[in-house]
Amino acid sequence: MHTLQQRQKWNTPANPVKEGMVVVCLQDNVTPLHWPLGVIVQLHPGKDGITRVASVKTKQGVFQRPVVKLCPLPTQ
Repeated sequence: MHTLQQRQKWNTPANPVKEGMVVVCLQDNVTPLHWPLGVIVQLHPGKDGITRVASVKTKQGVFQRPVVKLCPLPTQ
């Protein structure tokens, strides 16, 4: 699970997240096997056009999470 979020140098844009993608939401005080699954319902781009926040729907509700704390599943 921890290898899903590895990032390379940011010289080139990474694979962007898109609405409808299934993601795993990283949480600091929870073990990786208990990280919730969610679906991205809305992206919130900044003034520079780069998306840094996304609204994610989980079974507990809809939350805004930073993109760096989201792990897209490798099947997408």
